[in-house]
Amino acid sequence: MEPRSMLVSCRIANAGKIKKFQEVDNFAKDLKNSMSKYMHENLWLMIGDTYSFNKTYSKFNDDKMFAWEIQTMFHDIVELYKNRIDQLKERIDTSVQTGVKTTLYKKKTHIKGNITKEKGDVKSYTITKKYSEIGKLVKLLLFLDATNLNQYQGQKFYEFIQKYQAKPIWDRILKTVNQMKFHLMEKVKIIEFSTGTHRVNLKSDEFVLDETNSKFKHWFKYEDKFYPLQINDKYHGDLSQIKTIKNKQVTVKVVDERVDFIFTRDYEPTFKPESKIVGIDINIKNNFCTTSERETFDYDRTYVKEFIEEIKKLDKVGYQNITNDQKQHLEYLVNKNEWYFKSLVSEVLNKLDKDGVSDIVMEDFDNNSFKSMSTTNMEFDEKYTRLIRLLRLGNIKKWMKEQAEKKGIRVHFTPAPYTSQQCPNPNCGHIDHANRPTQEKFKCTECGHEDVADFVSPINIKNRFVSNVLREKLHKTDDFGRLIPIKMSRERLKGILSSFSSS
Repeated sequence: MEPRSMLVSCRIANAGKIKKFQEVDNFAKDLKNSMSKYMHENLWLMIGDTYSFNKTYSKFNDDKMFAWEIQTMFHDIVELYKNRIDQLKERIDTSVQTGVKTTLYKKKTHIKGNITKEKGDVKSYTITKKYSEIGKLVKLLLFLDATNLNQYQGQKFYEFIQKYQAKPIWDRILKTVNQMKFHLMEKVKIIEFSTGTHRVNLKSDEFVLDETNSKFKHWFKYEDKFYPLQINDKYHGDLSQIKTIKNKQVTVKVVDERVDFIFTRDYEPTFKPESKIVGIDINIKNNFCTTSERETFDYDRTYVKEFIEEIKKLDKVGYQNITNDQKQHLEYLVNKNEWYFKSLVSEVLNKLDKDGVSDIVMEDFDNNSFKSMSTTNMEFDEKYTRLIRLLRLGNIKKWMKEQAEKKGIRVHFTPAPYTSQQCPNPNCGHIDHANRPTQEKFKCTECGHEDVADFVSPINIKNRFVSNVLREKLHKTDDFGRLIPIKMSRERLKGILSSFSSS
């Protein structure tokens, strides 16, 4: 069994009942924003001693909500801020630039949008960087409490820290880390809430089953009033076990005249027998994705261009200065974009399902692990780092898994590094950045194997599943036979891949 979120809605209830939830939602929204303001004003206290800071939720106790609900709301917002801060820390680059590789157009080229590039014009550029030991140490210290490093004794990185504590440069390292943390905290923006979505504690009798009612069998009881729930048997399945809700909590979300109840219950996916395995590479540069079957799925470049132009207009205004209408427009754009890429994922999975695919293997990527991160997309005139964040492509892994499971297809994840640099020739397997002379071409410097670069990655991704050795050395397996990548350094990963290839 594994936890699975489930949403059940109440759309049909009298105005008085819905108004009650709307009043609670407005109260919760104001309360969340008050908490957020307090946290933003006390960020250093919050990250310095989160345990003690969490106890200050009592400042916001109110008779309109249970203390437990207020405490949970407070702790949830604290986690939001901590995640924001960690994201900013992740983006801090402590590496040293070692060079720039530029790719030029080899001939006069016409690009969509009546753009012409002459021979010798810059097509893309890649900044090469390297982490020194001190750079790695500074990055590590950003995530630690540098005022009490002794608490980390026994951890693998502690000896690395001790090595530099004994050196004269240690004070300068700490000063650099503290300066970085100070500037980082200045970049943390206050989190604003537009809804009062929050979790409530369940007793035992909130979800009621009424077999005698021909129209609505499922109801949610809130303050002695009953709300009819819209149930889709295909989506919700058997709700007779709804009382097995994990943690006895439900999230309540009000959307206009609708109330959503989001809960977590045990879920056991059912998969097809293993028969056909396909590797998939997500790569926004030339297309949406390619497969080890040499299929290509593209995205609508006109849509993406229009979306980016709309976002840039709001960028110029500044997110702190946009009007309520502009905020609603931004929310519309984000929701529309999510719908578009979810539809694209659905299109890919429908085709794979039709082809009898039982297992999909993908890179374990997020927004920070896509290829070509330091290059600029000339078509959209936007850096790939920002382009990927704007399009929320870090969520594709989640969307792919969710939709694939509904079709009985397992989704496996493998470590992201070196899938595009390794030679897919089973008699070679040489790993070298130089194997990619251009973004479009792959040519192995060891054996001379050539291929279209977009098809090399999905083939390598699939091979990590097909090979019993790589499957075992690079992954763990969950209770449902799905591969989960083992966390390891790039150096160790490269060593395993190279050792297997040379054996």
